[in-house]
Amino acid sequence: MEFNRVKLLVNSLLVVACAVFIYSSAEGQSVDRSLFVVPDGDRELAVQKITQPLLLPARVALRSPRGLSGVPQIQEPGAGRLSGSYSSDVELSADRSTLINRRCRVQLIREIDVPSLEAGQIAKILVAENAFIQADSAVARLRDDTARLQKKVAEKNRNVAKVDAENDNRLKFAQEGLAMSKDVLKRKEELYRKGNIPYVDFKTSELEAIQSQLQLDEARTQKQVSQEKLSLEEVNIQAADELISRHEVNSLIDGQVAEVYVQVGEWVNRGDKVMRVIQMQKLQISGRADAKELFPGDLDGKDVVVTLQTPLKTTERFNGKVVRVNLENSVSDKYFFVVEVENRQRGTNWLLRPNAVVDIQVLLK
Repeated sequence: MEFNRVKLLVNSLLVVACAVFIYSSAEGQSVDRSLFVVPDGDRELAVQKITQPLLLPARVALRSPRGLSGVPQIQEPGAGRLSGSYSSDVELSADRSTLINRRCRVQLIREIDVPSLEAGQIAKILVAENAFIQADSAVARLRDDTARLQKKVAEKNRNVAKVDAENDNRLKFAQEGLAMSKDVLKRKEELYRKGNIPYVDFKTSELEAIQSQLQLDEARTQKQVSQEKLSLEEVNIQAADELISRHEVNSLIDGQVAEVYVQVGEWVNRGDKVMRVIQMQKLQISGRADAKELFPGDLDGKDVVVTLQTPLKTTERFNGKVVRVNLENSVSDKYFFVVEVENRQRGTNWLLRPNAVVDIQVLLK
């Protein structure tokens, strides 16, 4: 009898120790413990066997010989819900005319970090946060003193090259010299045939005529070189203009300034981000459908109604369209599709905002 009492006491202490250990386990850890049962008259103290990761400590319950009583069930964390930006409530109407996705997240279609194309010091920020900007419009400027000096040098060189290219004196002189040399050669050739001058005088005149022709060719070449130099200096001016323009930071898309990363006076390197621009006029929403219920072709291009619940408990509706259906199914035999929706403003504020929660209704018929 005394031995049985000691055994019961030891078993009771073991159960209490195991229960304390399970209660003190860190949240989210995986615990695997066997079922401990201690007889206690008509009732037994039981510790539930845990085999799944927990978000709450394990529960200790009393179990009677006739079965469990008053023991709440522990569900797997997130059961019945799809985490992330996609809805857990996907409903196909009985007549297959609409597909509803609830609690979907609004996403941006286009956003860019506008970079600096050159290294330099920020001289001026031209726009403020939330400002509307047009594509190719300037949003900031760097100091461009050196680039502007380079342009002045190129302009001076262009002016010199232009004067040289427009100077025809060498060409005219060479043309006159060649005409005279040919006339002298013709006259001496006649005198040589009559025997009035020696052969050497005739050949000398012939050589002078050849030299005059070469001088004319050289003058023409110099004329062409001068024109090419003028064209080169024009290109140098264009390069200087391009360098000056690269000291101007431009956005390549229409949108709004979401964030300015720099301040006047800061130094930026080539490629550093200056500001972030987003497009709010058109947004996108991702939904999903069951491949066992709908073909991708049933959704592609279909009209969509997007519903937003406002803070004033009113409902705003937006028109959209399914623009893309993913090529692959997920492991749960679902596939995702993308809806583009036209946004609108109330006053100066957009109604739809990135990460807002909305419902989407795809009109299948």
